[in-house]
Amino acid sequence: MIEECNLKQEELGERVSKNRSTVTNYLRLLKLPPVIQAGIRDGKISMGHARALINVGDIEKQLYVYEQIIEKDLSVRMAEILVRNIQEQTKPKKGKGVGKQLDFQYQKIEDDLASKFSTRVRLNIKNSKGKGSIEIPFESEEDLSRILELLDW
Repeated sequence: MIEECNLKQEELGERVSKNRSTVTNYLRLLKLPPVIQAGIRDGKISMGHARALINVGDIEKQLYVYEQIIEKDLSVRMAEILVRNIQEQTKPKKGKGVGKQLDFQYQKIEDDLASKFSTRVRLNIKNSKGKGSIEIPFESEEDLSRILELLDW
């Protein structure tokens, strides 16, 4: 309707009894790959999941997150954490190894751990032999207890 009737988003919203922001959000969803659009239509993921996916710039990574949402039955919040982890990993690192990005294999490990612990997880790789550490931040003593319980500690 926007193209055929030469309408602005706000005008379209008035015609279909929706807020302009709702129209904008629906239009943004059209930028997702067809597989993900079909997943929304078929009820495999929610609109909240899809809004998180929009923030991933790379289509391959969008599809990866989409598959993780379905495979692990992630909540919207967990999907957002996964997306945040992916975005942080693609930013150049400061300090040692400037400009080095985690190998996709390491990214997948971080993503899987973030899903398991319901929080951001960071792998700190020190050298080419794979030496490093795993960082699992927590927000409170309760959060720490929850993480330790997941570790069977």
